[in-house]
Amino acid sequence: MRVELSNLEYFDIADARGGETVKGGDQDWYGSWWRRMSGCGPTTATNVILYVTNARAGAEIREKEEFVRLMNRVWKHVTPGRGGINTTAKLRQGLAGYAGAEGLRLRTEALDIPDARADRPALACVAAFIRDGLARDLPVAFLNLHNGLELQLEKWHWVTITGLEYEEGGAARVDILDNCSLLSVNLGRWLSSAARGGGFVRFSL
Repeated sequence: MRVELSNLEYFDIADARGGETVKGGDQDWYGSWWRRMSGCGPTTATNVILYVTNARAGAEIREKEEFVRLMNRVWKHVTPGRGGINTTAKLRQGLAGYAGAEGLRLRTEALDIPDARADRPALACVAAFIRDGLARDLPVAFLNLHNGLELQLEKWHWVTITGLEYEEGGAARVDILDNCSLLSVNLGRWLSSAARGGGFVRFSL
C-alpha cells in the first residue's frame, strides 16, 4: 500500500537570485544563530502551512524571500524554548496560535511515541495514523528525539512526511522532506531502535 501527497510541487521554492528551485524550507535560512540551531519545528510547521496555502490558492512555486517571511511569522507562534519544540503538544499549540491569528482553520491530532520501547504503539498503528493524515492530502509532521539505527534521520529533529509505503504485517517506509532534501526512512527501524521517542502530528481543514 502506498499513499502520498498529490502535489509535491506545492513545496517548490524558487531562489530568484540563484535561479534554483528546492523542495520545502531550510532552517538555515533563519537570520540568527539561535533560530538556525533550534528552527526545525518552525520550519516543518512552515512547510505544512506552505502546502495548505498553495493547495487553496492553486499556486505551485513560492519565492524564497516570501517563504522566509512566512517562516518568521510562524516563529512568532511556534517558538522554540530550551530544548526546542520537543513535544507534539508544543507544535500543536503553536500552530493553533498561528491559525487563529491568520484566520486559518487547521485542526491537529497527535500520536505520541513514548521513550520506553515496551510502551510504544505497534508499527501498524503508527502507519495507520500517518496513512490517514496523508489520505487527507496534507503533510504529517514527525518528531524524533533519537534516530536509533535509522541513519537518514537526525536526532532531536522535526521533519515533514510526504508519503508512506506499508506492507500489512511487514515493513513500512516514509518519505520525508528535511531541509530541502527528499529522503526515505525505515519507520519500523526507527520505532524499534530509537533510544527516545517522539511523535507525529497530522492535520485536517
